[in-house]
Amino acid sequence: MIQLFAVTADKLKVCRPVNQTNNPVASDRGLKQIVSERMKPRISAILIMAAVFIMVSAATHHASAETYMGLGVGKSLRQTISGFKVGDAFKVTLPDLASKSSIAYGLKLGHFFKAIPGFGLEFNYSFSDPDMVKEKVDAMITGTPTGLFAGQTAGDLLVSADINHLSTFGVLVVWRVTDKQFLMNLDGIQPYLGVGLGLSILDVEKFSVLNTDESSAGETSGEINSSVGLLISAGLNYTLTKHTKVYGEFKYKDTSFEFDKLDGANEYEFDASETSFVFGLSYHF
Repeated sequence: MIQLFAVTADKLKVCRPVNQTNNPVASDRGLKQIVSERMKPRISAILIMAAVFIMVSAATHHASAETYMGLGVGKSLRQTISGFKVGDAFKVTLPDLASKSSIAYGLKLGHFFKAIPGFGLEFNYSFSDPDMVKEKVDAMITGTPTGLFAGQTAGDLLVSADINHLSTFGVLVVWRVTDKQFLMNLDGIQPYLGVGLGLSILDVEKFSVLNTDESSAGETSGEINSSVGLLISAGLNYTLTKHTKVYGEFKYKDTSFEFDKLDGANEYEFDASETSFVFGLSYHF
């Protein structure tokens, strides 16, 4: 299990404390949060795109320009979280946080159509485990914090995150260069670009806050959360044979998460972004 999660995106906000209640419906929000009302429109968009892809693929299979599948491995360069805040009764503000790099894996399945050979749809899956290890931060704390930051005052702290995995299921519209003369000049190299939505699942083992002497100041339990966000890919294919290509691909994810079970006292919200680069082999038919 990788140690520490590099939190580095743009808007990590830890929100108002969750009201304590004996209501069993309110106390059982853990799994329901994964399919929150805020996510439903985005998930619906992915399902609609998937349905369109399947129907169009079936309807135009006889005229399909190309179907492909690929497997890649590489590096998650970093994940970032920024704007970390806790609010109502108290506020905690942290500077930008960044993870260390980790191994990243990717799978993809796509289809280009003869009627519009430059455009297609792609399903892909990516996996990484971006941990953050004892990153020193200058914490701004006002009020009397509870939960993870209970008993803390403003000053230097060490923040760590142990992440089991970050998994993303994506659907993208993909554009590729098809001009034959241009491709001849590139000698077998074909650029492509994809934009779409990704359903990201973040499995947090724990967040930890330590004093600068590395003595423990606070620690959370684990929680899994998911959310739909932006997914962008860009890369180069290089033709080996009629049916095989190697590729190098850059991927960017930007997703918002909400956690309310980590410390039993507060709701955490943050925007997390990740960049990765993988090399792979694809089969085309």
